[in-house]
Amino acid sequence: MNEEKNKSYRSAQAASYGMGNYETVNKIYDECRFNSSQGHGFAAERANDHIDKLTGHFSRIVGDNNAANGPDRWVNGVCYQTKYYSTARGSINAGFENNGSGTYRYMQGPFKPMKLEVPSDQYEQAVEIMREKIENGQVPGIKDPQKANDLIKRGYISYDQSVKIAKAGTIESIVYDAASGAVIGLAAGGISFTLTCAIAMLCGEDFEDAKKLGINNSIEAGKRSALTALFAGQLSKSAFNSALIPGSKALAGLLGPETSAAIVNSFRIGPDIFGAAAVNGCAKILRGNILSSVAALGVFTAMDAVKYAKKEITGKQLSHRAAGNAATIAAGSAGFLLGQAIIPIPVIGGLIGSFIAGATSGCIVNDTTYLLEEINPMIVENTSTAD
Repeated sequence: MNEEKNKSYRSAQAASYGMGNYETVNKIYDECRFNSSQGHGFAAERANDHIDKLTGHFSRIVGDNNAANGPDRWVNGVCYQTKYYSTARGSINAGFENNGSGTYRYMQGPFKPMKLEVPSDQYEQAVEIMREKIENGQVPGIKDPQKANDLIKRGYISYDQSVKIAKAGTIESIVYDAASGAVIGLAAGGISFTLTCAIAMLCGEDFEDAKKLGINNSIEAGKRSALTALFAGQLSKSAFNSALIPGSKALAGLLGPETSAAIVNSFRIGPDIFGAAAVNGCAKILRGNILSSVAALGVFTAMDAVKYAKKEITGKQLSHRAAGNAATIAAGSAGFLLGQAIIPIPVIGGLIGSFIAGATSGCIVNDTTYLLEEINPMIVENTSTAD
């Protein structure tokens, strides 16, 4: 029964990792644009969106559909266009035709201009510039210069902070990825708690013991997923990510448009994409999986190494955990991807795939490690006899 329980718990771990990996890869996919010349603008959108959500607002990013003159963000029913330029005039001019000399571009209806979100440190000057634009008749439907206050939203972060969020190794970037990782960790922890409790009770544990085990495992899974998301986010902004671009594009090209579409559409959030867009998207998904897996292996190994240093686990347990961690990461990632492709129900198919893959990997790891432990003494004994 203990062996069966261990296999089942390995499945729960793989499923929780699969969930965390799914969220992390989607995060990296969405944030690929941080590495572009206008990456700080995309960073500002997401940072402001995170803060709105954390402060209780109904907020979401809507500009990823690239609709012409469409909003970037939606908050409590209000549409915002986010403009983060190095100067207040640059931020305001970006909202007008002909580099600021034409009419206001972003309208959500006849004579209904969207609000412009600008860096926090540019707000006062931006309002003054918008007043000038209104006085010049450049904002359709608005004639009172005092309405400029209503058209400008102060962003939560400054221009300088947006630039730093888009780079690896800065305090702002680490805080941003840590906040995103915390949300991902909660999702992974929730999956771990639910599955662990269910498995424990099916194996004969009472509710209180199952709950305690579920809480312990969920905290562990949550920490690992949160730290993985943090370090994967940092890697995605580093030279390591850039080094993966040629190989990931080549592999996606070999897979072809149809297979690439199946992979990318099973993993990413949003409308399905096909053709060249799917191949390009698949390359991003492949890079995201590599970055997430590398970060996860580092985090898992480091956490177990700390336990070994504190004498909480033995060297034998450390080696078992290293093998198990590698199998969990591989099974969670591959199982989620295959499960989502075979059972195209958002998230559910992936969790089922991760769970099954985790059980299979658990059997392989256990059998292999036990076999090596049996062979090793035989090698030592045969060597001693020969001597």
